[in-house]
Amino acid sequence: MIKRIHSTLFLCKDLGKTSRFYQQIGFPVEVSDDVARIIFGDYRLTFIEEDRAAIQNDIGAKKGVGMSIFFEVENVDDFYQMLKENQITPVSEPEGRVGGKRKFAVQDPDGYTLVFFTKVKD
Repeated sequence: MIKRIHSTLFLCKDLGKTSRFYQQIGFPVEVSDDVARIIFGDYRLTFIEEDRAAIQNDIGAKKGVGMSIFFEVENVDDFYQMLKENQITPVSEPEGRVGGKRKFAVQDPDGYTLVFFTKVKD
């Protein structure tokens, strides 16, 4: 029986650059010699440098293609402004969507898409 999802592993080109990017967004990042972790309770986003990874991308696709990570924030418009003030360039502006979410997206240095949203009433 599966108890929980523990973590998701992402390959990155430059661990230092990736760590700084996520710190600029406002995430607490734990960094050791060869790994960076963003911890949410008992869940982790884990990053390792691709040249140290034992896993190889057999299909030749760019990292992050087709993958998005969704984060709920208190106020999506305020969060958008904070990122811009921290020199992060979003790939979209906050916009309403069917389903009661106002959201925008950012891409990290390796092409992973981060979607930040706030639930709103339709």
